[in-house]
Amino acid sequence: MIARFRVLLPFTISVRHGDSLAPHERQRAGYRVLIYPPMMARVDPRQLEGRAATPPRAVLDMLVPADPQPLSESELMDGCPTIPANLLQIDFLKPTFDREKKAILSPDELMLKGDPPPALGFSLATDLLLRIRSVSRAYRVKPLSPLATYWRLDYLTDAVKELDADPSLFRRRMGAPVRWEVSGLHEEVWRNTESLPADFTPQAWDTLLLDAQSLLPEVGASIVLAHAALEVFIKWCLDRLAASSAVPPTLWAWINDRDRDWTRQPSVSERFDVLLESLGRRSLKEQPELWEAFQNLREARNNVVHQGKAAIGKDKAEVTSLKAEELVLRAHAIVDWVESLLPAGLHRAKLSKPVTWEFRKRIAAADEGAV
Repeated sequence: MIARFRVLLPFTISVRHGDSLAPHERQRAGYRVLIYPPMMARVDPRQLEGRAATPPRAVLDMLVPADPQPLSESELMDGCPTIPANLLQIDFLKPTFDREKKAILSPDELMLKGDPPPALGFSLATDLLLRIRSVSRAYRVKPLSPLATYWRLDYLTDAVKELDADPSLFRRRMGAPVRWEVSGLHEEVWRNTESLPADFTPQAWDTLLLDAQSLLPEVGASIVLAHAALEVFIKWCLDRLAASSAVPPTLWAWINDRDRDWTRQPSVSERFDVLLESLGRRSLKEQPELWEAFQNLREARNNVVHQGKAAIGKDKAEVTSLKAEELVLRAHAIVDWVESLLPAGLHRAKLSKPVTWEFRKRIAAADEGAV
C-alpha cells in the first residue's frame, strides 16, 4: 500500500531536462520511503494568490505533476532546457496504514498524528531541500513550513489506484496555508503619512522589527532581526531619556562605553530592567509576559548565533515557526509598551484605533465532497 505525500514549494528549482533522476530510498520510522526529484505541479501560480477566486480545495486537487512537464527555454542549464519544478512527492510504503478518521483538535495534532503523520513528510521534504541547498549553493531554497504551503497525503493501492470510498476511513488528508497578508490604506493612514516631516526616515529599530515580521515563517532570521530591533531600540530610548534627565552626559557616556569594552557595558537585559527603571521609572519586568518573551527571544537569538539553531528552555526545545511568530509579535508589544514611557514627541505616528479586517474566500466548490 502507498501513502503519497505531495507538497507545493514556495519557490522553483530548475531541473535539467533529460537527466535520469532516480528516487532516493530511505527507511524511516518503520516506513520504506521513496523521495522523488522535484517536478512541476499542474496548478497555475496565479491561483495561489489570496485574492484569487480559486478555492484552496481546487488548488489541492491540482497538486499533481503537470503532464507533460513544461520546459523553460529561457532558463538553460549547460545548454539544455529546464523544468521549473515546484512540487515534491514522497511515497511511504507499508502493507497497510491506519486510516481511521479521528477528531483533530488542533493544527499541531493535524501535523503529528496519522499514519504517516504529515510532519514526517515535511521533515523528509525539508531534509531533501537542505541537501540540495548545500550541494548546489541554492540560497533561494528554504525549509518548508506547514503554515505557508499546500500539501496532501493520498492513500493508494500498490497499483497506484485510488481506494474505495469508506466514510470511516481517510482516502486523503490535506492542508492549505492559513496566512493572509495584506497592507491597508485608508484616510487616516494617508493623512498621517502627509504629516510626517519632509526629511522623514524610519528609525533603524522600527525597520528591523518590520523586517523580522516579513521574514516569517523563517525562524532563525526573524528571531535574530527581532532581537536586534529590541537591542537598538532600548539603547535609542535610554539615550533620549538620559538627555532629559539629571544624569550628566559624561557619566552616561561612561556607563555605555567603558574603554570600548563590550563586556563592561550594560547588557540588553539590564537596559530593559535597571536602566529603564532608573530613567523611565518603569522596568519591563513589571510586564511578566513581555519579560518572559524577551528572555525567550534573547535565548533563541543566542542559540541561533552561537549554535546555529533557535532553541529555548532547559530542554533546548527547538523554536517552531509558530513560536517564532509569537516571539516576533511580542517584540512589537515590548516596543509599544516601552515607547509609551517616552515623551509624546518621540512616539511613532500611529492609528487612533486598530483596523478590523474580514477575509472571505470559498474553501471548496459547492459540488466538492469530503475525502
